[in-house]
Amino acid sequence: MRAGGSTAAVSFYEEAPRRPGVEEVRLTTAPLRSAPARWDELAPRTAAGFFNGRAWHQAHADPDAAAWHGVVLGWVGGTGRPSLRTVVPVSHYDRAPARPMLDPARLFGSMLRGGRLRTPEAWGRVTLIGATAGYRTVPVCHPDDEHLWARAVQYAMPDDGTAAVLYLDGPTAGRLTRYFPRAPLILTHARTVMRIQGSTFEEHLGALQRSSRTLARREERVFADGARAIKVLPLTAALLPDLARLHPTPKEATAAERELRRYLASPLAGSAHVILCTHNGATIGYRLVFQHGDGLVAHRITLDPRRTGHFAEQAVLQSHAPVRMCLARHLQEIDFGVGGFTDKLRRGARLLPLWSLLLRPPLGWTARHTREVNRRRAGELFDAYAQDMDVDDLALLRLIAQTGMFAA
Repeated sequence: MRAGGSTAAVSFYEEAPRRPGVEEVRLTTAPLRSAPARWDELAPRTAAGFFNGRAWHQAHADPDAAAWHGVVLGWVGGTGRPSLRTVVPVSHYDRAPARPMLDPARLFGSMLRGGRLRTPEAWGRVTLIGATAGYRTVPVCHPDDEHLWARAVQYAMPDDGTAAVLYLDGPTAGRLTRYFPRAPLILTHARTVMRIQGSTFEEHLGALQRSSRTLARREERVFADGARAIKVLPLTAALLPDLARLHPTPKEATAAERELRRYLASPLAGSAHVILCTHNGATIGYRLVFQHGDGLVAHRITLDPRRTGHFAEQAVLQSHAPVRMCLARHLQEIDFGVGGFTDKLRRGARLLPLWSLLLRPPLGWTARHTREVNRRRAGELFDAYAQDMDVDDLALLRLIAQTGMFAA
């Protein structure tokens, strides 16, 4: 990482640069562990912003096994009392990232029908920029400072290897591509999200499709018939033994307890809550969630298989209980994450396509490769989830599958 120009295949273009002399901009780098606390003040107070905050990155840095985790900081106002205006997380990998959801070779190269671009060697050293510890990137800056965020992105790029910003929603990708007009925009994956509608559970259900509304009401009745109950508590150390016992094997219990303790020992502790499912006072399942601003991030869900499975506990913990929590706390959105798309779509969630800016593609990457990956990824999502998707979302995927081009 260095200041100055980059030899990247994609150069930075500032459409409306600020006038010289009005504000002094300074870009610096820092290790992730010493990033300033002000970072979290700049992250949007939304579910997406949660994945772009300092707390989430610091809590998840070690499992990524990157050669270096750091940040580029954008300061405005000179050296006397500068103001931190943007933060760009950066992770450098000397070899392919171990997690498939962070490995460009598996995300993009594997979608091609043949050739060297399917191999990790073709992608070389990898630099990931943005939400490198989560699966949804938004610029960490004031909305008026996205040009500064883009400048810091260019500053973050090393002189060689692949560089990418992963997991942008469509509107964000559309805005950022103005700064990097030659960067391929690649359909990467999807998340399921739900907007909370109305001020009561019945009002929320009333805004859903009839099939989702009917399903939710039936599951709520079955849940009540089983004398199951829901309560929401802050995550505390006292809860951990009960939660760990719900996991089917000692190995899974140990891994879950280790993860929960890591959250408790981090700045995430204040936003972590547990939605408990109980029967006659005994915990039989739980859902780990994080509240951030006006959003709720739905994370781990675990049920005791010996005491659940007949009274819609999975559906209530997965969707209905988080909706009720949002209504009680006046939250606006639930981020349900990746996986289990069908179950979430049938209960009113929507599929959110996520894009990546390939800032420096591997040698030999062409527009044909971009179109091929986009067509195949859109086709896969369409074929798997068409029957449960909103008509507008279907039309978007159909357009991408036909053209291979970015569409928001």
